Amino acid sequence: MKFKKIYFAGLAILLLGLMCFNSCKPIRSLTTTPRPWSGNSLVSSKMPEFDPAKKNIFIIADYKLTEIFDMLAPFYLFNATGKANVFIIAKEKTPILIKKDLFLSPQITFREADSMHLSADVMVIPALSIRDENQDLL
Repeated sequence: MKFKKIYFAGLAILLLGLMCFNSCKPIRSLTTTPRPWSGNSLVSSKMPEFDPAKKNIFIIADYKLTEIFDMLAPFYLFNATGKANVFIIAKEKTPILIKKDLFLSPQITFREADSMHLSADVMVIPALSIRDENQDLL
């Protein structure tokens, strides 16, 4: 009888320890630095349809890290109206890190937009990884 109590108590402690270890997994993932794209940089993406009668909306993205909700929510909402040309635009065609190990390819680059004579009527700038290193953080 005493052996069963010790056995069940040990089993309960083991299960509780495993649950605590597993629940700390999101905290441990915060300490790892997100990695920029390390694969083939020649990623081809289909050019979105362009209607010259519609306004142009540029959603600016950074290849190191762009906040997923700040970028994709406006992209979806503006596209859902069907009244604008919506582009995810970046400096290069390098895939954009939007979540740990989840990448999205920009549709056009700034250079391509200039060559197509596209001008932005609306620019959406999501939270980006770019910040001034010399600026003091408050």
